[in-house]
Amino acid sequence: MTGPDALGALPRRARLAALLARARLIDVDTWRHLDAINAGLLAANVALLDRVLREWCELRSPLDGEGPALAPLAFDEAMVVFEQQAIEAYLSANALAPAARRAIDVLLAWCGNPLVRWLFGIDCELCAAVREHRRAARRRLSFFALETRIAIGQRLVRRLHGAG
Repeated sequence: MTGPDALGALPRRARLAALLARARLIDVDTWRHLDAINAGLLAANVALLDRVLREWCELRSPLDGEGPALAPLAFDEAMVVFEQQAIEAYLSANALAPAARRAIDVLLAWCGNPLVRWLFGIDCELCAAVREHRRAARRRLSFFALETRIAIGQRLVRRLHGAG
């Protein structure tokens, strides 16, 4: 997590965890999986950043490090695929209980709720990308669909680059 709210988001995340636990929407095991996914993404991103800065000295495909240098938007779109493949590997290797899967999908659905965004500091750009994808897909979204996560991530990247 980067940006001005990076450190301030920690107390909000604790509030979110406490609220969802009281409401019996998310249990400790679900939070453990979410934390493990985030830790895995951080490790993969730090290792990739090391390659970009020390080995490549330019933006290349994070998927294989091959090919010509990439423009920033192309690199960020490829990063979405890189990160979502890492999440997919975690999900394939770690069976989540049906209740945990439902709870994570509830978090995705809540992203469109302005009160939830305000209370817990959820990124408005991310929420806008989720809402756009939900409208385009015309169906309920699931975190457990790789193509959904990639589509949302790439929408977000294009929004942040002013290209979408």
